[in-house]
Amino acid sequence: GNGDGSVFEDVDTLNIDTTSGATQDTVRINTTDIGGQGYVQHNRNGSLQDKLVFNATLNLNVDFDGAQDTVHVAPHADTAIALNGGDPTTGPGDAFNNEVPAGQTATVTFTGLDSGVVTTTGGYENITFAGFESINGGGPYTVTGTGQDDTLEVTATGANSGSLQLTSGGSAGPVMNFSNLTSLTFNAGDGRDE
Repeated sequence: GNGDGSVFEDVDTLNIDTTSGATQDTVRINTTDIGGQGYVQHNRNGSLQDKLVFNATLNLNVDFDGAQDTVHVAPHADTAIALNGGDPTTGPGDAFNNEVPAGQTATVTFTGLDSGVVTTTGGYENITFAGFESINGGGPYTVTGTGQDDTLEVTATGANSGSLQLTSGGSAGPVMNFSNLTSLTFNAGDGRDE
């Protein structure tokens, strides 16, 4: 790792590859506990690997490897964020924790069984994700079908919390946990959908 304090400025795309194989990585991006917008912290098995600052960066891409990894991410005003959970592809798997800035709302739109995009009010850039088996965070969720026979199963654990799972063409996607849900829309598309 680079340790604490690397600074990246005026970079079109910043790529971070956790490259840890089967060890567990935790990455925090733009969260208030590490300094807010423009900060990234990477821990491997609980030990600090990297803490860096990025300014004037258009894109931040983070790729995880083969363990049950966790990312905590808040959106950035100027930087689009792309997250790839990698392996494993079954639960409990990788966890994506969306942290919404105060006074804003976020909409999670699923574009595949384990992928989607988070849009946040207030002029923030989008967060795209793929390869995550658990999505945690609030706001409205929109699930988009595939054109095949889709089934969306929702299990409530409270008034605004629970989990959902999309099965498409007989292939079950990961169970996505949610809390503080304000609405759920299922755009089923073609096929025989439930």
